[in-house]
Amino acid sequence: MRTAATRASPSMMTFNKVSPVLSCSLPKNGDGSRPSKHSKSMTEQCLLRWIQFQDFCCEKNKKGFNTELTEEKIVVLDKVKFPWKLNNAERWNKSYQELSKFHAAHGNCKVPRGRGLGECVPTQRKAMKLLDNGKKSSLSHVRIDKLDMIGFEWDLHNWDAKFEHMMEFMETHGHYTVSCDQDSTLTRWIAYQREQYKRHISGKKTLITDEQIEKLEGIEFEWSVNKKSDCNI
Repeated sequence: MRTAATRASPSMMTFNKVSPVLSCSLPKNGDGSRPSKHSKSMTEQCLLRWIQFQDFCCEKNKKGFNTELTEEKIVVLDKVKFPWKLNNAERWNKSYQELSKFHAAHGNCKVPRGRGLGECVPTQRKAMKLLDNGKKSSLSHVRIDKLDMIGFEWDLHNWDAKFEHMMEFMETHGHYTVSCDQDSTLTRWIAYQREQYKRHISGKKTLITDEQIEKLEGIEFEWSVNKKSDCNI
């Protein structure tokens, strides 16, 4: 087995000294997240560099090198829910689970802007916009379906403007059974109204108002559909 180039642990912190500190610090950051790289705390900055060094060792181990990170140390780190570096797919799934919990608690996905989940939500909308414009996007069909399942609102434009857009579609086509090929944005908006109404009649928190429900029922809007939408963008 090959040996990695010698590299000193950041800030000369040994594993036995740092692991107890890590156990106390991680819960404060929420769900095992890493200290912020923008933190002004010298302790958090040193801890972050130490965590990054474990990432370095872990990657070297995967490539067949011997490093300071032994199996015994990995067990210790796993016990304190060490925030191992995630790949893109793992990072997206972690954010999705957090967003699902937020939706369950608040009835919507309108996360306040900020670090973490607050950055993830607008990123998904930007990715969808790229996809709608035929450009390369990180948003797959599977991810879109998963976000639709929790009522993710893709477009934050005015509700009345969307309603009028649907009315224009009805005047042109004689119905509002919109396919993604015809208007993907309107399709998602209609699905979102149904999802919000379902929460409303179940007594859960929802963003749809009584006035909006009345307007939709005034045009005999169908709150449920017999088959799943074939929206596959």
